[in-house]
Amino acid sequence: MKKIVSGVGVDAGIIMIADEDYYIGNNGKVVWRSAKLIEIGSGSYDVKWKIKDTWCGPISGRGVVEITSGKMVISDPCYHFEDENWDKWLRKTDYGKICGRGVIIINEMGGDGTYSIELEITER
Repeated sequence: MKKIVSGVGVDAGIIMIADEDYYIGNNGKVVWRSAKLIEIGSGSYDVKWKIKDTWCGPISGRGVVEITSGKMVISDPCYHFEDENWDKWLRKTDYGKICGRGVIIINEMGGDGTYSIELEITER
């Protein structure tokens, strides 16, 4: 499945592609007005991503996302943690560098802003 996800706001220099349950398991809660959603069945997905227009030019990558809730969330994770839990998440993940299995982190944009992401999602 190919999707273009437009209007992804970034305030902490990170876009995360993860399951809604990832946030719940890390003391967060998805604020839907600040996130983009793809409803998708439970399972493991290969995700290729591309952002054509960033501060650093075009960027792309790939990874695996594990879905249990049926909701793939595309968002800057800073919007979904209260202040104290945001600080804990940052320390736990080495500031978004090590988030665990089944999560994709995009942090090569070179700055905050609003981005459009091209996704190619394939069930494993």
